[in-house]
Amino acid sequence: MKNLRAIYCWVVALALWLPPVYMDFSDSHFNTGLWIDSAVLATLLFLLWFSLWPKVWQALLLSTPFALVWPFEIWVRHTQGVPVSSHLVALVWETGWDEGRNFLAVHGWSLLPIAVAWLGIFALAAYWSKLDALKF
Repeated sequence: MKNLRAIYCWVVALALWLPPVYMDFSDSHFNTGLWIDSAVLATLLFLLWFSLWPKVWQALLLSTPFALVWPFEIWVRHTQGVPVSSHLVALVWETGWDEGRNFLAVHGWSLLPIAVAWLGIFALAAYWSKLDALKF
């Protein structure tokens, strides 16, 4: 059982690597070179981040801010076909409360299941990695 939980924790940790390389391959504007650059950079940052911490639960706990953004990033890439960019962040920053509520009323139901499922999966991985004292 401990080995299955360790595999689960590693799969969840690898899922943090997914957003930079998740692209719509059917898009006519797909750029293979850009995708390879994103995949290599994401892999290097992933390896660097997880090599800084001796225990898996520490790395997962400290990557919680990234995990909180993960559902939104995947949702934006899937629905809009683009990654979160400075333009999108500025647009959200300038949006008023009424516009934000309207956006969530229309699109929130498609984002909510992704966010709730992911946060539950991530929390379980962090708990199991602490419980089993997984190390790198």
